[in-house]
Amino acid sequence: QQGDLETANFNEAMSWLRGQAQAGDAAMADLGLRLSGALWMYWHIRGRHLSGRDWAQGFLEAPVTLEPRLGDMAEAEAQTRLALDRGRGYGLKWETAQALSFLGLILALTGRFEEASDNFDAALAIQLPLGDFEGAGVAHSGLGALAAGAGDHESAVEHYERGLLALETVGDRPEQARVLDGLAWSALALGQVDRARTCFLASLTAYEEVASERGIGIALTGLAATAAAQGDAAKAMRLAAAADHYAASEGSVSAFSPDSPAMAYLETARAGLSESEIEALTAEGQGWSVREAVGVATG
Repeated sequence: QQGDLETANFNEAMSWLRGQAQAGDAAMADLGLRLSGALWMYWHIRGRHLSGRDWAQGFLEAPVTLEPRLGDMAEAEAQTRLALDRGRGYGLKWETAQALSFLGLILALTGRFEEASDNFDAALAIQLPLGDFEGAGVAHSGLGALAAGAGDHESAVEHYERGLLALETVGDRPEQARVLDGLAWSALALGQVDRARTCFLASLTAYEEVASERGIGIALTGLAATAAAQGDAAKAMRLAAAADHYAASEGSVSAFSPDSPAMAYLETARAGLSESEIEALTAEGQGWSVREAVGVATG
């Protein structure tokens, strides 16, 4: 709320920094980019993803050379553990839980799943008594993702449902969209096709509300997989092509990574079609606008 009150001052400061960056001041470009990144939670909770992207892009386009800082998981872990130690040392419960959740995420991304689960559980033990629904929603979704990755989709559904309820309490639509997507994939893995479709559609609606181009593509991919599971191979191929084309046109990362759960469903759909049919359906889907694709997905 304080951030909303200071929007005008913030925009003025960022505009000045961007002007300095465009004039060739590398230090100001670096500062502006770091500020854009540091405000990620504000952009996220307030649904201002496009604003955050535009500010960051403006600094990235400055005629200067910036040192990349992405992908250093060891440094991220060290800084998060430092934050955790300080939170505990000062008796700051909310900050301690936040650090535990971040550490859980880092540990999960680096393959230390059991330790990641312990951190999410420890975060929840603090967040639930505090009434921190935002933090609890994120921690439950982390546990859901870990369970899904281990093939325990029943536990995953339970955690995703608890996380979704917590996030609905605070109205965090971007996180709701993400959790609905995870819930949909676990439901699909359990053979609950109708529920999966309902969750993917709800995720799509939330992603549209917050103008997340990548999220819209991800939801369309899930709906393509659902169509394949329902036996509608033609619809699956069209939606998959539309999702991939949309993601590429918006400069977003495609949802079709080799380990995506969508791949198995789409391979099954392809198996029932000839090469010429696949080519024709793919071309048709690639020709759709995002509104046309959403119309087919929701129809």
